[in-house]
Amino acid sequence: MNSYRRETVRGLVTIYIFCLIASGCRIREGENGFSEQVEVTPERNRLETTDYNTANYRLESEVYPLLIYRYSFEMCWSCISEDLDLIETFQTLVGKERVLILPAYPEDRIHRIRLTNDLTQFRYRNMLSDSLSFPVDKTGAKVRYMAIMNADGTLEKVFFPRRNGIKRTKMYFAEIKEYFVTNSHNAKN
Repeated sequence: MNSYRRETVRGLVTIYIFCLIASGCRIREGENGFSEQVEVTPERNRLETTDYNTANYRLESEVYPLLIYRYSFEMCWSCISEDLDLIETFQTLVGKERVLILPAYPEDRIHRIRLTNDLTQFRYRNMLSDSLSFPVDKTGAKVRYMAIMNADGTLEKVFFPRRNGIKRTKMYFAEIKEYFVTNSHNAKN
């Protein structure tokens, strides 16, 4: 009976550790071989800037900085639509050449038509998720985001819009508008 309990406990501990790893936690082993500390990895809860430095995947543009908006076809369309309405207003202030929408849709005819229809007022480039990845929330769902891309391909001032968070998004645009004014330059410079 004692060995049965030991095997049961060992099995439960194994399942617990597997669940932690699957949910994005990292376990550090101590000197005695047992886990001393459980640490939630940044990529599961917030954007990890080293993963989103796009210096090796520089987007062609004549001007920088660029406001980029990244979303996926798997995300809430009403949320995306709300963001796009606000981005369109912002685009009238900074210029169409300073905004680039980066959706992640499958490369097929239906989705190309949808992108063409949905994004007629924007410059956009369909980029698969493996080209410029997404952060994920605690549940593992991809998260849409906005950021400023500089001429060297790095991202700054990353912003995660919320559903019905129009006031918060407008505050973000007010802040980055100043950034665009003070840091605008041509890519050829």
